[in-house]
Amino acid sequence: MKRSKTIVAVTMIMMLSLLITGCGCSLFGKKVSKEDAAIMVGMWDLSNVTIDGKQTTAKELGISMSFEFYDDGTTKYTYNGKSEVYDWKKKADAIIIYVPDKTDSSKKEEHTAIVNGDSMKLDWEIDGKPVEMGFDKTSSTVSNDKKSDKPTAGKNTDPSKYH
Repeated sequence: MKRSKTIVAVTMIMMLSLLITGCGCSLFGKKVSKEDAAIMVGMWDLSNVTIDGKQTTAKELGISMSFEFYDDGTTKYTYNGKSEVYDWKKKADAIIIYVPDKTDSSKKEEHTAIVNGDSMKLDWEIDGKPVEMGFDKTSSTVSNDKKSDKPTAGKNTDPSKYH
């Protein structure tokens, strides 16, 4: 009996010390590597869109879209003032953004982005057609304001609204 109490006490102390020190990782988020954070963390603003081989600018479309990437593996997606928070991770040479499925929130759609310096190309599909969105990194700092309007992915923030 005494031994099991000691084991429980030691386990609790170890868990508490991990929680306090962080032990190089986040227990509440998915910390990304310093290398990946150096590439991605910051504000990325939509600059152009290519649909059916035709490229146009975000300004010409009259829309505002951005991703604010954080080092905990989340990104705040903002479309015309409405925001949602998604997960992201680096996979080989790509960035994968995980968006909750419109009909089943337990499932996530994967969207692939390719980063080249301060430019990012994000592939999306709208009405069965491939769309390529170009983003430019406009800041390497983040606001730490991850407020989400969370209307469910695809309702108020679906990029197909501008198609």
